[in-house]
Amino acid sequence: MLLVPNTALRFKPLSAVRDGKRPAGNRDKTDKKPAGKVYAVRGDGIEPLTVEVGISDGRYSEVLGGEIKAGDRVVLEDNQPEQPTRSGQQPFRLRAF
Repeated sequence: MLLVPNTALRFKPLSAVRDGKRPAGNRDKTDKKPAGKVYAVRGDGIEPLTVEVGISDGRYSEVLGGEIKAGDRVVLEDNQPEQPTRSGQQPFRLRAF
């Protein structure tokens, strides 16, 4: 069984918010199963991954299927300042599963 923090399912990159992009709905229209999106670290950036969500205890949700795999590092929050800096600090708070 694979669990992800609910904060990872709620995360939206600041760039999407600034650009005015609206997040997709939380249901997959083809099979009516609850679907979610998490962002995983890939190289120097992040990549959205679609997941099928099962039950939740309010803090963690069960992942029934999707693109996420055990060991993927998911993003919980965006630590990027409004203006990019060269401080060398990792711009995302990460959690490995």
